[in-house]
Amino acid sequence: MSDAQTLMCVGPTSAPLRPLRCLDVDTDANATAPQVAFINTAINLPAQSFYQLLPSLLPILASYRRVIFHCQTSNGRGTRAAMWYQDALDERRIGHEVSRSEILQGGIVRWVEVYGDEADMTTRLATSSTSA
Repeated sequence: MSDAQTLMCVGPTSAPLRPLRCLDVDTDANATAPQVAFINTAINLPAQSFYQLLPSLLPILASYRRVIFHCQTSNGRGTRAAMWYQDALDERRIGHEVSRSEILQGGIVRWVEVYGDEADMTTRLATSSTSA
């Protein structure tokens, strides 16, 4: 697992094997806990379509040493998607030295606690208040 205090999700680099890619597998349809922020460099690939897209995504994601998954708390969708990715790597015999799956401990909730006020790392969404 990756801890928010020691992790900064970065985008592509010029190196042949990039250091890491962060994937947000949450969905905007999550009405029970709507997302309030995003990691700036994370790519959103909702879990409900991730498994079906994985065969096409594998060559792209495998170019990153670490692929870090998260959702709200990383106790559900983030963990499942990380396992699917690791299974795909294992099935194709792509070793941990090339690419591996990780889970962001505490998900976006923990990330916001640590980096929520850092605009270069986190985009906060405006919250709307409803009146009765």
